[in-house]
Amino acid sequence: MMKEDWASTSTTGFSGGALPGIQNWKTLAQDNCNGIFVSYDFISRHKIYPLLKNAEKQALAFNSTATIINTGSYELKAWKIYVGFQHKEILVAANGGVLVNGEDFPAEVGTNGTYFSGSQQTDLKTSISTGGDFTQIQAIIQISGTQFGVKPSVTPMPKTIRLVNDGFKCPSPTKKKTSMTVCCVRNPKSKVATKAIKFLPRQKGDLSLSYDVIQAYGNNYLAQVTIESTSPLARLDHWNISWEWMRGEFIQTMKGAYTHKMDYLPCIYGAPGQYYQDMDFSKVMNCEKNPTIADLPRERSNDSEVGRIYLIAVETVVFCLP
Repeated sequence: MMKEDWASTSTTGFSGGALPGIQNWKTLAQDNCNGIFVSYDFISRHKIYPLLKNAEKQALAFNSTATIINTGSYELKAWKIYVGFQHKEILVAANGGVLVNGEDFPAEVGTNGTYFSGSQQTDLKTSISTGGDFTQIQAIIQISGTQFGVKPSVTPMPKTIRLVNDGFKCPSPTKKKTSMTVCCVRNPKSKVATKAIKFLPRQKGDLSLSYDVIQAYGNNYLAQVTIESTSPLARLDHWNISWEWMRGEFIQTMKGAYTHKMDYLPCIYGAPGQYYQDMDFSKVMNCEKNPTIADLPRERSNDSEVGRIYLIAVETVVFCLP
């Protein structure tokens, strides 16, 4: 097999990786969709080390794209899709999306598939409200990873793809060579919620976490992260939470909790140090991309720097954006 390089070509301005004939077929399917159009395009693959004679054990690096386009008349909030990977895939990157289960890369997804949601563009507006601006009505996930057991004559496509947001129905996808598409439509029995606020209602569960920006400035903002336990039978002691920054943020100060690691060197030698050249990073609390936040010990509840927060399991954080 010849080595193939990553190549995401576009023939219509909104999707990459499909051959011209397939692209025309996809365009027709998209034009006939009055809902949410989801597609998956296999782009390339090549052998990687170790090179083996057994095709079932040979590792292959692959690249593909998943595209979600709102072709309907209702805005789609917090989109989520399922991709049914089936070739022992290990994902190493998904630019434009994140794994819903919060798993870090590399992630093994080739047994049960995986769910994606938006990383920076979580909502898809309508063409009606944007004047047909594709940058606001579509999201593209560029997927790269490793797969196994695929012969050169076989195109490694997933079992299925679908939108998994509540209130939508998805038929079986249509497959053609290196592409797979499905048009998911709103369930007529599902009522469209018309709320005065722009955000989705908070979901119910035994444990809920919320992230609220309280104040915003030119290059930093103040946020409050709240952990609330509503379980009548269980309690949560000595909690730890974590998240992943998407735009190079770092934690300046914090109250009501503390980070496991207090290290400002990643800021000095990273993008923040290049952007804030006159800033004293010795007072920065944490510069990790995936900080781990821990419950504040009782003996530090009145600490002048991290304490004096009298709400249960609430932390107040100041973030600076490079």
